[in-house]
Amino acid sequence: MISNPTFRVMTSGSTGFRNRIHSFDSISWLAIFLFVVLASPLAGVAQATHFTSTIWRSQDGLPENIVQALAQDREGYLWVGTTGGLTQFDGSRFNPLNDGTTQTLTVNSFFCLLLSHDGTMWAGTEGGGLIHFAASGVIKTYAAQDGLADAFVRSIFEDSQDRLWVGTDNSLFLKQGERLVRVEQPEAHGASDVHAITEDHEHHIWAGGSHLIALGMGQNRLVLLPGAYSQNKVVSLLTATDGSLWIGTASGLLHQVHGKFLRAPELSCTVQVMRQTGDGTIWIGTVGQGLWAYRDGRLDRINDTGVIPIPTVLNIFEDADHRIWLGTQNGLVRLEKTQISLIPLPGSGTEYGTISGAPNGDIWMVVQRAFRVSNGVPTPLNFPGLGDTPIRTIYRAKDGSTWIGTGGRGAYHLDHGKVTHFSKDSPQPITSNFIRGFLESSRGEMWIATDAGLNHITSKAIIRYGIADGLTNFSIRSLFEDGDHNIWIGTDPGVEPVARRSVHTGHGNDSSASGKGMVDTTRPARHHLVWN
Repeated sequence: MISNPTFRVMTSGSTGFRNRIHSFDSISWLAIFLFVVLASPLAGVAQATHFTSTIWRSQDGLPENIVQALAQDREGYLWVGTTGGLTQFDGSRFNPLNDGTTQTLTVNSFFCLLLSHDGTMWAGTEGGGLIHFAASGVIKTYAAQDGLADAFVRSIFEDSQDRLWVGTDNSLFLKQGERLVRVEQPEAHGASDVHAITEDHEHHIWAGGSHLIALGMGQNRLVLLPGAYSQNKVVSLLTATDGSLWIGTASGLLHQVHGKFLRAPELSCTVQVMRQTGDGTIWIGTVGQGLWAYRDGRLDRINDTGVIPIPTVLNIFEDADHRIWLGTQNGLVRLEKTQISLIPLPGSGTEYGTISGAPNGDIWMVVQRAFRVSNGVPTPLNFPGLGDTPIRTIYRAKDGSTWIGTGGRGAYHLDHGKVTHFSKDSPQPITSNFIRGFLESSRGEMWIATDAGLNHITSKAIIRYGIADGLTNFSIRSLFEDGDHNIWIGTDPGVEPVARRSVHTGHGNDSSASGKGMVDTTRPARHHLVWN
């Protein structure tokens, strides 16, 4: 499982309902990506919703990596049907289903699942017929002796009248009592496979497979779709909350508008599954073209890098806590909305420097080379005159000038074509040529953190601070200005303030500052407190 195992129990808001699908708070930190918090004032204009994911595979207890069916029971367990068996998932462990004895279910491949209105679970299998898990714990299999002439069940649907419909590889069946009765299809075409079933707002039943048929009003009729017959094999059906009908075919997506079927030009692949979630979003899983979402008239692909392990989505499910689960050909995936997006940096490595915000909302950073991110788009930066200088940190000042810190060649100030170099060998030297960071104070003065002390650049001079001046440690890792205009310093041993141009530890004669732990960042809280 790809996740940081920090365990948190989630409970549903419904009375008497316990959700056993727990949550793991996690973000996989990938070295080649920059994580940008969109809620930050540095993020600029709000962007589209992004997602993080947790992935479970066979090594985590999943029977098989190909996940074809998903459903959640009233106890909160997630039922997961795979090509290697059926299991229940409580958010921590997978528990294989059995037949009520000590033996596991004899069938392995589960294609569809349905939680019926009475709270019991139905499972369609590939070759093992239809299975019913009753509330009493009894498990019954419906097969040829019960009228189900085909053991390959592709779809299960319960309509508004609590009737159970079953689609198989060669026909459509309706459960009557304890028997499955074949539904007569338009005679001109005879029996055909049924892979999807839905009910429209006028209570007509639609069944799709080799053909699309509509049942109701005392007749069963064939519905012709635009385009060639070979393109119109129906794989998935959805009746949206607005009453419109969506049809996923082997070659794309059709949407019924004012009685006409319009093709979505964005998709030219098999639309395997469609699901509308509580917020109105229609989620679309495809074979080869990943996951899509339709909302407010827009159809967009979910392009968050690394969120889905493979571009084939076989099933989509929304749980009681409104999280999205995906069955894929390479594992079970849980999606959760996040204010964090992944921005790939072209040609970057894995050695991160610093990140700072420019006054105009852009973000400046160093990942072996310098980048500017504007509206989520990264642009590599080149600075004439610096050549192959190893850039360690970059800072955009309020006046639009740029400060560049290097790993061994000091600091550079680029001010509208003028370059000023600060180093240990300058007429007014700084404490070290290894620069860790910059801070522009509210007074417009620049502070430079180095591996060997602190530097304060004023309009008149450069003031240097070291151990002899009261610093508890020479290695400066972070800088922050509080509401009283004190500069706080993060060092290897801890945090200390610089006040009135002198250095204090803030702990009397205790030279350990805020403790023995290394401090890389400092940040403000309410009432001008500083947390590290």
